[in-house]
Amino acid sequence: MRLLLHNYNIDINWGDSPVYVLTVESSRNFGRLVNELSEQIIEEDKEVVLSENFKELSMKKVADFLWNPYNPDFNNNKLASYIQKELADIINERYQQDYFNIYSTINTLLEKAAEHLDYPISYEEAMTAEFLCKAWNVRLQQRDLEPEQRLAEYIQLIHRVTNKKLFIGINLKAYFEEDTLKELYKIADYEGVKLLLIERFHYSDIEGEKNGILDKDGCFIYY
Repeated sequence: MRLLLHNYNIDINWGDSPVYVLTVESSRNFGRLVNELSEQIIEEDKEVVLSENFKELSMKKVADFLWNPYNPDFNNNKLASYIQKELADIINERYQQDYFNIYSTINTLLEKAAEHLDYPISYEEAMTAEFLCKAWNVRLQQRDLEPEQRLAEYIQLIHRVTNKKLFIGINLKAYFEEDTLKELYKIADYEGVKLLLIERFHYSDIEGEKNGILDKDGCFIYY
């Protein structure tokens, strides 16, 4: 995977490594760079180009920001929608008769209740399996885990459910010890995803990382 940030002449190439650490020495450039990447996930432009095997990728579709590594949002609406659709597909494929029984029961209930009204009503018979999952507010059930375990599980679930393959962490090295980060790198490698850690300050390099620095003069140095 490769990420080009044309405004800063930055060329990030993960190669076989699951993690790239980009240290930004200027606070001004740090804020601008993080803002541009986050906006890229909302509205893409040509100044940021993500690619894999010479094929351009959509940041909207494949990238995710780890804004709160201690408490990642397992129940954001996009993830909930993916899960609801997946569960609805299972219902449609394997439990159609059960679904039709529920559907029929609800219709009968509405008809019986309507008999007690003094005025006529109408309704649309439009209940789908996906509607049922949304009405029951189907979401991920969070487990009581340590922060680093919660973050690892979030990356695994987001990747498997939504097929995201790039996770961007901001100052992640300020949150976790080296041994914890090593375990996170192993999980990323196992899942086949890439991590981009954008750090305001330089920390000790960890085996397996690829590293780059955007220095105070705006020059990009990689090693």
